[in-house]
This record gives sequence, C-alpha cells and structure tokens, in this order.
Amino acid sequence: MASQCRPDHGCSAPMWVVKVGDFLQFDELPCHEQLFASGLLCQRQEGFFCIFVSHQWLGVTHADPKGEQLAVLQAALRQLIAGKDILPDVLAQYYGSMPQFSDFHRLKEAYVWMDWLSVPQQVELGSVANEEVSEVSPVSTSTASPTCSAASQEDFIQSIPEYVETSDMFMVLTPQSRHAVTGASCNFSSWCSRGWCRLELWCKMLSNVKKPAVIVLSADHIQFASSFFWIDYPPHEGEFSYDSDRRPVSLVAKKLLSAKLRSLRASKKWDLFRYYMARYETLLGKPWQKRTLEDFRRDFKFDSLDVRREAMTPLACAVLSGDAEMVRELCKKKSDVNKSAGALYEVYIYLPVSPLMLAVFLGRNLEVATVLLEQKADCNATNPFNMQVLSYCRSEAAVELLIQHRADVNLQKAPENCPPISWACSLGAPSAVIARLLHHGAQVNPTNLGFASGHPLASVALTKSVSPYGTEVVAMLLDARADANRQYHASGIWRARELACRAILRLGGRRVPRVVLCFAEWSTTSLGFACLSGDVELVEMLLEASADPEIPNERGHTPLQLAQTEAVVNAIRHHQTTFSI
Repeated sequence: MASQCRPDHGCSAPMWVVKVGDFLQFDELPCHEQLFASGLLCQRQEGFFCIFVSHQWLGVTHADPKGEQLAVLQAALRQLIAGKDILPDVLAQYYGSMPQFSDFHRLKEAYVWMDWLSVPQQVELGSVANEEVSEVSPVSTSTASPTCSAASQEDFIQSIPEYVETSDMFMVLTPQSRHAVTGASCNFSSWCSRGWCRLELWCKMLSNVKKPAVIVLSADHIQFASSFFWIDYPPHEGEFSYDSDRRPVSLVAKKLLSAKLRSLRASKKWDLFRYYMARYETLLGKPWQKRTLEDFRRDFKFDSLDVRREAMTPLACAVLSGDAEMVRELCKKKSDVNKSAGALYEVYIYLPVSPLMLAVFLGRNLEVATVLLEQKADCNATNPFNMQVLSYCRSEAAVELLIQHRADVNLQKAPENCPPISWACSLGAPSAVIARLLHHGAQVNPTNLGFASGHPLASVALTKSVSPYGTEVVAMLLDARADANRQYHASGIWRARELACRAILRLGGRRVPRVVLCFAEWSTTSLGFACLSGDVELVEMLLEASADPEIPNERGHTPLQLAQTEAVVNAIRHHQTTFSI
C-alpha cells in the first residue's frame, strides 16, 4: 500500500500507524521494529481516522520505560471512546472560540501515530525524529529495520508536517511524571520546552486543515488545546539533547512556514499573510530585515500605506518584523502610534491591540518599543477589555522599559477593574515578567476586585494547565502572600452576566459551554477555579497554602462540588482526611 500523502508539504516516508484496538491491548510500549515484526503496523490510507500523539520521552533508550504514558493514554482513549466530554479551553470560549468534537464514534476504529511506534529506532546516533531518540546508542550494528530500506530518518523528519496535516486529531500527552534517568519533572511545561515537540506543535498551528487539538494531562483530564500561549515558541529556540538537532528542525520549520505563506498568498488572506511575513525572521531565528519603503510595500502587498480596515496595518507589520527604522519612517508619514490593529483570531490575537502592545507581546526587538514610546505611544493605554500594555509583556526588559516611561503597575479601569498582574497571569506571562511586576509594587491582593476576580491567583488558576509557566507563577504569588481564600463578588454588568449564566446553567445542566459554568460560579475562591479547571497540581499547591476547601460561593457550592476530575476530588478528600486527624 502506498502512503496517502497530499502534496501540501510532501511526504518522503510512509506514515506508519497502529490500530487503537491493538494499542489498547499493549502491556508495555513496543518499539517500531517489534510492531513491524509482529505485523501490527500498517501504512495510513485514505479514510483512516488518525491520532497524532506528541509526547516527551521519559527515558534514554526507551520512550516510556515504566509504561506510565501508555497507561494514561490507554485510559484516556477508553474514556473518549465511551463519549467522555473533552474539557474546553475557558479563555478561548470567552473570546468566542467554541471547540467541539463529535467524532467519538470513530475513535474505536482509529489509528495512532507516535514516534516510538511509527519511526524506526535502530538508527545511527544523531539522525532522528525526536531529540530523545538521539540519546539512544546504536541498538546494534546489524542491518537496519526493513522499514528503513526505502526511507531514511531524514525522510521521516521531513514528513512530520504531512503526518500532522493528514491526522484527524493532534493529541499532546503530558501526564505529570519523572524522567527515568535524570529524575526531572516531565509535564506540559517541560513538553513546551522541547525543540522537537515545538516543531510538532508548529506543524499543527500552521496546518491548512483545522482539526481538534487536545491535551491529555491525566486519564480523566482531557481538554481542548488553545494555541494562545504557544504562538511565540519557535522550535529552534527549544531545548535539544544534541545541538546538532537544531539544524534539521530549522529546515523543516522553514519549509513549513514558506508553504504557509504561499498558501495564504494564493488565497489572498492578506492579514494572515502579513502576520506570518512580519514574523518570518523571528520564527526562524534569522536577523531582522531592514527594508526600504518600496521593498516594504512590495513584500507586505500594500497598495497604499493609508490602510484603515485591515487587522495587520503597515505599522503593525513594521513592529512585528522588528524594523525600528521603518517604524520611524511610517511615523513620519503620520501613522498613528496609538491606533489599534484589529483582532486576528486565527493566530489567537482575540482583541484589537495597539502597536506598543504588539511590540512587547510578540515583537522581539525592544528598539521598536522604544521608538514607539519616543513617538508618544501611550504606555498606559488599554484595549477594549481594559487590558494594559504592561499585561502584554513577555520579557523582563519590556517591563523595565515601560516602567521607565511611567507605566502604572497597578492601573485598573472600570468596568473590568483588573490590574496588569492579573491580566498578565491570564495571558500566561513568563514567571520572570510576574517577578518584575511584583518587584515594582504590583499588588498581589488587589483592593478593587473586578472582572476575572481581579485576583492574580484566580486568573492563573483558569489558565495554568495550558501555560508552561503556571506552576512557577503560582509558587511566586503564594510566596508573595497572595490570599488563596479571596472571593470575587460581581457588581454592575458582571453581576448581570453572572445571574444570566446561572439561569442558563439551571436550564441546560452541565452540558453548556464551560465558560458559562465559570461565570455562574464566579464568586468562588482560587481553589474553586482550580477545581473548575481540573488542575490537580494547582489544587494541591493551594491546599498546602491553607486554601479552605469548605468555603462556599454565592450558589452554596464548595470547591469540592466544583471539581471536574476524579483526581481533584481525591486530592481534596485526602487533604481533608489528613488534616482532620
């Protein structure tokens, strides 16, 4: 059978997959060669429902030496086959994205792609499709697996984008575990740091086919994955066991991004084209280009610099491309440094943002932000949700620059009344950014609580499970004496929204958008939000910090009653039993 690959990216090596039915029978995770010898591998064919599984290796010579990831994935697949709901991304839902999955009936006959199963492992050192594989000493000097005869490891690497493109589900397998050799903690955060995992993620993000992406955090904690926090994680900046792996990753990333640009140009999706064109050098680790005005208009397909309707304005393109001189040139031509670029949902820019917000959020050249400030950009400006420029910072240097220009570290505007540190937590800001905000006097227990509770702990509780910095940020806030038992009481428009969501919940039960459930239970504590998000690690951290699991919200519901997963229920009951003795 020939591998069924479309020509979007090119497919040099066959896509070897395993039937879910066979996968569920494994007592341990067999390698590619074992599966090939037993006849359990087959090449993907048109009509197959395929699940692409991205994971971090837990060993050196074996991907999952103790079968920990295998057990979690098997349990998760069984639950999904039985129709278990996938927890939605609350933040994405709030901004209007309602991910759904209706193909549960297809999972029983689905196929799994996983590097350890699907890529030959008996290869020479350093020529691999996963950086952990590159740590494997050559298994033997005998003839390689028969599956390698027509395709080299380089072919498999080059084919990763097409494997992702043709899969029907992208699954991130990141249960809390320990590396068998180093003892290092392996979880979602460490997965985000790995170069090869980032490449697989970018294959998904840049895919022309929009298929569901889910994160498996435990056997019963499966949720849709928003790319909100992943958009600025270039693969070449990830961690590699061997630095020589950085080059093949960069080559695949370049091929992938170039194909995306060609596709967007052909379909005349100019906003997205300009976004990726502007970030091309940043995403590939290349020096920023300095363009003439003529080159700038040609490269970004602007007939005129007087653009009013597009999300990606000329100034936004100059900011994201790191071209400080072009920013100056456009300002001379009367570009408004405080005029917001429009929302761009496809790349998770959910709200209009000012050029300065773009510069500190997605731009990497702080000289651009400096030029904008010199041109009177307002460092205390807010977007339509009253999110401040400081809340968008992704680096310590950006925080320091804005503070030097008198950005208000505790700025709150009605009706949201949410300070920069809380918005930063909800946006998945790096822990270093939160540390600098605290250093400059950000209130860890804001006095005027507003939307999203306004409390940093509650903000991070809703997003920690999909933020690689969440654990560090929570620890930092608790060290700064954040009140784990603070509650939010809505007023005005937010009170009306809370009451409306309660009414919807009574009519629709629990099968309503999860953002509705969160609004209806908004008067809970940070522990309650952690229970709603199903984050057992955060629940345990808050309990250790004296969070009270018995505090009811205005509906009379305690955090235990808000728990979304069995692991969270067990953690609270264990705590209650331990401390009642």
